Amino acid sequence: MTDWNTGTPPEGGIYDVTLILFRVAGKPFRFVALGHWDKQRRRWEIDPEMFSDGVLALACSCDGRFLFSGGMDNEIRLWHLPDCTLLGALSGHTAPVRSLALNQEGTLLVSGGQDNTVRVWNLTTRACLNVLEGHTAGVSAVAMDAAGRYALSGSRDATARIWRLGEAQCVRILAGHANRIHAVCLSEDARLAITASSDRQVILWDIDTGEPLRTLEGHVTEAYSACLTRDKAFVFTGSRQGTLKLWNTDTGQCLHTFDGGAPAHLDHTGTYALSLGKDGLLRFWRVSCGRRFLPATFAPSASARALASARARRRRRPSASASRRSTRTPG
Repeated sequence: MTDWNTGTPPEGGIYDVTLILFRVAGKPFRFVALGHWDKQRRRWEIDPEMFSDGVLALACSCDGRFLFSGGMDNEIRLWHLPDCTLLGALSGHTAPVRSLALNQEGTLLVSGGQDNTVRVWNLTTRACLNVLEGHTAGVSAVAMDAAGRYALSGSRDATARIWRLGEAQCVRILAGHANRIHAVCLSEDARLAITASSDRQVILWDIDTGEPLRTLEGHVTEAYSACLTRDKAFVFTGSRQGTLKLWNTDTGQCLHTFDGGAPAHLDHTGTYALSLGKDGLLRFWRVSCGRRFLPATFAPSASARALASARARRRRRPSASASRRSTRTPG
């Protein structure tokens, strides 16, 4: 495997990790993008200086050709890969953009904003098709089914909503969490929804009825991420504490617990997962035929570790003004 270098996470934490798997000349090619609070978005071969403001959300087309970023400047930017050419921006949100999701064909984009709205974008015309309103607090997570018929949004108001995009209509309100929702996931056939919340619970929902199927309990801190395998058999969740859990969706049983970091994400094939730990290590997981996640850890490069060490020394070093004050004698 390629030795991937991640660098050191900023003090503010990493808000999103996107894993994209596609093929180049018949060979598997893996690409990772990181969203950082400290006004950096990093991808291998991308210069962080290209980005002007804090990046809170990322989404990539299934073919790996286009990357979308949303952040503190209220805009969504479209990038061409792998040269990372800026193709344009989508404007409309009046507050930071916190989440993005694409349909499988890459023709529709759904965005969730701190302005309490969900927006639907036609990527052919780059026009906003609809503004979906109803949440009473910021929208922290969005997801879409493969065909682009339905969207799922999760909010700081502790509810999730199912939207039928053709009619721009909310068809279900999923209320069951006691605190804000951090992550949502929608199955490809739009029959199963998953929400993860600050109340430490992960809930599986029946979309047809809007009723909870089961609640996954076991995280001891906020549940920050949730992703579903393509066959809907397993859920991979991550917590603020840095614990990853693999669950059986039929029984609700926790099959494995890993100290792998969070957030956790599955690639669009449902075959690979990615997690990022507080130690700055990316962990790449492969689902074997036995459904065990086999870890391969990618450590920061020597240069990244040296840079992190230098930054730590600077933070510990007293400022010049503080030094003068400490040596000043009374009088």
